[in-house]
Amino acid sequence: MQHDREHEMRTVTEPATSRISIVIPTYQRAHLIPTVVHPLLLDPAVAEVVIVDDGSNDATPTVCADLARSDPRILAIRQENSGEAAARAAGARAATNEFVLFFDDDVVATPSTASGHLAHHKRSSRPLVVLGYMPPRLPYPRSPGDFPIFVYGRDYEGACRKYDADPSYVLSDLWGGNFSVRKEIFLAADAVPRELPYHQDQVLGWSLRELGCTGLFDRTLQSVHHYERTPDQFFVDCRRRGQALAMLKAVSPADVETDPRAGLSAMSRAVVQAALDGPRQGTTLLNSLLHWAGRLQLWKIETRIGRLLRQIESYRSFAEYSPDPTA
Repeated sequence: MQHDREHEMRTVTEPATSRISIVIPTYQRAHLIPTVVHPLLLDPAVAEVVIVDDGSNDATPTVCADLARSDPRILAIRQENSGEAAARAAGARAATNEFVLFFDDDVVATPSTASGHLAHHKRSSRPLVVLGYMPPRLPYPRSPGDFPIFVYGRDYEGACRKYDADPSYVLSDLWGGNFSVRKEIFLAADAVPRELPYHQDQVLGWSLRELGCTGLFDRTLQSVHHYERTPDQFFVDCRRRGQALAMLKAVSPADVETDPRAGLSAMSRAVVQAALDGPRQGTTLLNSLLHWAGRLQLWKIETRIGRLLRQIESYRSFAEYSPDPTA
């Protein structure tokens, strides 16, 4: 109760435009959430940090409560498990400042990241979606089976190059985790369907684009993504990605890339196409090669095969859920 009174007093006396609110949806990240929160509290632009626990059943509720007791700027909210989009919305509704910066619960900022976000919004006469840079933390030394983070990192850097070349890509393919927007615009955006198994950030970007926002990408707004996936989790994500692509293709065909060979070299395209056209034994062979490449510490080969398998598994899932996978 004391924390709530302090939070209320502060929000009444401070101008809403003087600082920025942070919203962090979290689920099952008790071990990491303090690491995410602490650097944000060092930034003078941060007025409050709203942590929304999306129904975790580990130690997250206790950790969040302890954080809230440790600093009056922290507000901890708990809701029934409803998905990240719902948790973001709950946090935005609780936020008391004009601008809201959203962080994923595995993204660790620098003490100046929030200040940089706020400065962009204050300088602009147009509504912005400001996207910061959050490369994944790469393991060192690398171990067999670490390929998911390297595949992810390569994809992420490819997206960032597109943001650099054409800022409109920020909203056509939003890669959330470190982005800010005016609170009232975010809350006016169409609700992201909870049943969408992947690409929820992309749908949010489309809605913000329709509301007149302009995308801005700034590499100096840096953070580190503590991305972690086992190989099994990686392939589950691949299949969820394909299912989501099928769902999104029906909604916005022009915005969805469904060619499994997109972005691959000529040789890689041929391998993917052969695997999709042939029996599943081809995929089994690639999985065996992936295993041995890791065992032999042939890291580039392990990453390349992992990328090929991601394309194959994603497209197979897309074809399974799509009435016309060639559309």
